[in-house]
Amino acid sequence: MTRNGHSTTHVSALTKAALILILLLAAGFRLYGLRWEDGLRNYPHPDERHLANTMTRVSVPSPADWALLNDPDHSPLNPRRLVPGSKDEHYDLAYGTLPVYLYRATAVILAQAAGDPRLDSYCAYGLIGRTITVMFSLLTLLCVYAIGRRTFDTATALLATALLATSVLHIQLSHFMTVDLLMSAMVTAGLLVAVRFAQGGRTIDAFAAGLLLGLSMACKFNGITLGAGIAAAYGVVWLAGKRALKDLLAYCVPLTLIGWALSFGLFEYYAVRDPYTYVHAISVQAGMVNGETDWPYTRQYVNTAPYLFQLKNLVAWGLGWALGVAAVSGALVSMAELAIRFATGTADESVFRRSRGWLQRWFADPRRAGVVTTLGWAVPFFAYTARLEVKFLRYMLPLTPVLCLLAADLTWRLGGLLTAAGHRAQGGNTATQAALHCAPATVVLVPTVLWALAYMRVYAQEHPWQAASRWFYEHAPAGSAYTWEAWGDPLPTDLPDEGLYRGQRGYRDVWMHIYHDVPPPEKLQHIANSLQRADYVILSTPRIYLSVARLPWRYPVELWYYQLLFAGRLGYELAAKFSAFPGLGPLDVNDLGADQSFYDYEHPLVLVFSKTRDLTDLEWQALFALQLEATPQITRQGDEPPVRLPIP
Repeated sequence: MTRNGHSTTHVSALTKAALILILLLAAGFRLYGLRWEDGLRNYPHPDERHLANTMTRVSVPSPADWALLNDPDHSPLNPRRLVPGSKDEHYDLAYGTLPVYLYRATAVILAQAAGDPRLDSYCAYGLIGRTITVMFSLLTLLCVYAIGRRTFDTATALLATALLATSVLHIQLSHFMTVDLLMSAMVTAGLLVAVRFAQGGRTIDAFAAGLLLGLSMACKFNGITLGAGIAAAYGVVWLAGKRALKDLLAYCVPLTLIGWALSFGLFEYYAVRDPYTYVHAISVQAGMVNGETDWPYTRQYVNTAPYLFQLKNLVAWGLGWALGVAAVSGALVSMAELAIRFATGTADESVFRRSRGWLQRWFADPRRAGVVTTLGWAVPFFAYTARLEVKFLRYMLPLTPVLCLLAADLTWRLGGLLTAAGHRAQGGNTATQAALHCAPATVVLVPTVLWALAYMRVYAQEHPWQAASRWFYEHAPAGSAYTWEAWGDPLPTDLPDEGLYRGQRGYRDVWMHIYHDVPPPEKLQHIANSLQRADYVILSTPRIYLSVARLPWRYPVELWYYQLLFAGRLGYELAAKFSAFPGLGPLDVNDLGADQSFYDYEHPLVLVFSKTRDLTDLEWQALFALQLEATPQITRQGDEPPVRLPIP
């Protein structure tokens, strides 16, 4: 029997139909607008460029040269091999090699099957990779359903799957050829196997958990966090008395390690052959996320609150308020419930509280075993990841499947409480009871679906870079000069499908080093010269000026420059503005308050300013008199709060 009292057979048929509908809905959200940058010459997402460039230099020699393939410094199959002509410089790969091999192998197979070599090219990799990402996204949904069935019940499993299917963060990252969703899929599959192991103690599950740990790490080193969930499952198996400790140590642990070694060694073979280069690549990334390396594209996270920044962005944007609040509440309730029940026990268990028998009975419950295992991974994952200084919202992606499960569990339990209260108040009206039972789930699911539909508007619109570029070609005379901010992307971009190229128009870029740390007089001279040489100031992304606004102690001149530019006091006026915000009907959702990685790739705000006149040297000096006296502090640490810019 299930929550609604129908027979298992009837629900099984209904469940299959519901699950198929959810998967179809999820596929629709993820496949819609998959070529969202269509018409642009390059990938707007830097990770897609990084992976596509890496894929172009990975190949298998023909005929196969096994000695060469086994050489990590020179093998064309090693993405981290030596740069040709260098003795110690290796190609950079910030992630694992499994996604690179999977994406490239698929492209090669498709190109050979279709007889079209263009499918195995830089321009084609994006669509192929995104399609694979969608497939792994759907695989994650199936894993969530399976965990929900094993840990809770069918209704909770279906609701959790539907919530993840309509989760905006999951939908958004399905539109990118990156590694995050692949790693998340491996971690979720690993949690499924870990839950199975916790509930049954089967040896095969211990081996499978190791395999998935290795696959997770082969996608991204952060996949090592799955080890916490596996360790929690081992603890449950032992405490529940399903396997003796000696048995676990003698059989299961070695099999887990063997599974890990097999999968990681297969897809990260060159990391095993050349661990120094691999460890160096990982340490570079660790320095970046911890704020030890002062990369400009991470400065927008300076002085953001540990835990709260990620939590706020996940709840408000990644999941939406309804699902976000339900997810966080579900996690807190589950943790509190476990702690309280473990501390107090039930009336008939209190006698055995400190005995081995009580522990076995407590951990033998399948629901409890599943919750302890999933939380045993989720809590350490969040505790570590959300404290990092660099807080890209995508870092929270692996957490969303567990959060959707806990949100679904909480909403159905609230529905049960409402049903019981309604029964006491009004009697046994079936329709009323059903409505009360479904009310909390409806309150969470409907706004989540609406937020997903609103986000589809991003993909229904033209990319702002494409719209801004076309505007520039239509309005800027041949030979015009435009600014290009370092660490940003230049606009206009070439539009090959429309036969529009910067070179043919004689457009010239004026390089602006906004992030460059120099004394105020030198920086002012650089800005003044750049604006005098340019005819247009083009801000292709808010990332740079919003990063500057977070570090007023470091960028006094640069910050005042943006404030004056936006106010129209530098001889430039706003000529055009391009955006592709989410929305429904007449309502647009301005998400510039979100983490910049949430909007910066497929719907950045683009501002184009045209020159009205050149300022004199005296005007420049007068406008920046106060800033010229400042002493910039070249550090990521400062006490001044961020400045709110008047973005037009």
